Amino acid sequence: MTVVLPTPGRRRRSGASVSRARAVGAAGAVLFAVFALTNVAFDDPTFIDRVSFENQTDYAIRIEVAGADGSTWMPLGVATQHCRTSFDLVIDQGSTWQIRFFAQAREGGQVSVERGDLERSDWTFQIPASVEAELASRQAPLPPVRGCAT
Repeated sequence: MTVVLPTPGRRRRSGASVSRARAVGAAGAVLFAVFALTNVAFDDPTFIDRVSFENQTDYAIRIEVAGADGSTWMPLGVATQHCRTSFDLVIDQGSTWQIRFFAQAREGGQVSVERGDLERSDWTFQIPASVEAELASRQAPLPPVRGCAT
């Protein structure tokens, strides 16, 4: 019986092929892990196309929103007095929205609203009269009268 051993050159090539295959496999596993972790760690927020505020007060009211825990506040902008003001592409705050109000460097209070209520109102929120009363009690001066943007 004759045993033929592979030549040293062949053995190296086979070893190199195995090493390359292992390296490609390891690189693929690393890329998969990075991709999976990126999707978990950097989950993009969802957006609401448009949220509107009905402001029937005499104040131009600055509005901020946060989720249920109120840990991170996001400024939306100013709701013009006696107007409906809309803000586009607002980050969804989850099942409960905290909304707080300011005017003339005075706090006007804060309310909690369920997301379902906002959806049912077609994402339009009526600023409560209590906000105007709170601002007046804090002696917030009235701003000049402005008209609604068209």
